[in-house]
Amino acid sequence: EPLLVWKRCGWAGVDLFFVLSGFLVSGLLFAEYRQHGSLRPVRFLIRRGFKIYPAFYVLILLTVVWRLAAGELAWKSVLVEVFYVQNYFFWDALWTHTWTLAVEEHFYLCLAAALPLMARRGGDDPFARWMPAVGLTILAIQGWRTVQLSVQPHYDVYYDSHHRFDALLMGLMLSWMWRYRSDLVDRWVRPHAWRWLGLGAALWVPVLVGKDVLWSESTGGIGTFLLDLGCASGLAGLLCVPAPTALDRLRPVWTALARMGFFSYSIYLWHIPVRDAVRWVQPTVEGPEWYLREGTYMALSILVGILAARLIELPVLKVRERWYPSRSRGSLTEQPTHRG
Repeated sequence: EPLLVWKRCGWAGVDLFFVLSGFLVSGLLFAEYRQHGSLRPVRFLIRRGFKIYPAFYVLILLTVVWRLAAGELAWKSVLVEVFYVQNYFFWDALWTHTWTLAVEEHFYLCLAAALPLMARRGGDDPFARWMPAVGLTILAIQGWRTVQLSVQPHYDVYYDSHHRFDALLMGLMLSWMWRYRSDLVDRWVRPHAWRWLGLGAALWVPVLVGKDVLWSESTGGIGTFLLDLGCASGLAGLLCVPAPTALDRLRPVWTALARMGFFSYSIYLWHIPVRDAVRWVQPTVEGPEWYLREGTYMALSILVGILAARLIELPVLKVRERWYPSRSRGSLTEQPTHRG
């Protein structure tokens, strides 16, 4: 049943989000280098700031006002949110979902520092020589995560940026291959797109056993590593599925999902406040009422997120495009080319 699957497996969307974000955000910088032969990391961070900060800080401001009125505010909680360290101080954070934004922010900073250094020698693809090191870093993160899970409870490992960067780096490697190595894409991915999709689905099976098992000492976090690989595999296959296909018949569905994705950041920001409000109104329910409550929560999350995006996020993005227009024009999923 879809809502029960959501209840048991919804947490896995975070891993998909990290892989996809690594692919998309690194793709902005790869595209910029391909078009201009240079990178402007400060400009990149400013543009990300216009996207991330205004909507986030409005949420935090409203939360502070609400908790002050209720006499429940701890200023340490405000500080860890404001400075984006809520994933390292999870139990002090104002909200339980903003830790993922901290992981993202830390990745942006590392990306803005690392990619220009990789590109210093110039050339058509200065990043290629670094990809083996990126792959080894992914394996090292999993190894270190396994060690940490043997001495710490999983909830002290799960939220840390340095334990989650492997998923983002998988997305980065896929983005590099898509942008610069069409020969590899054409040889290994495009002819087998459905197999890559199937592999991705198979690697998601461990999700069904639950987060506590995947992040336990007994599994060493390997289940989540496989989940991240599944996300990367599925994304690679999806990018290369030939059209028209059976998926093309679902075009109205994809169009609706794409439209929702346009507002996804604000929807994500507000889905936990909306959930808490709905559960405050209807705290304990079972049977059909549970489905009604969760369905209401999902629908309201989308509506509130779209409203917040239109009021806050989109006007700010218009200012961003006027002051700091993109240097990486073009679709992130454009046909890759091999420049070797």
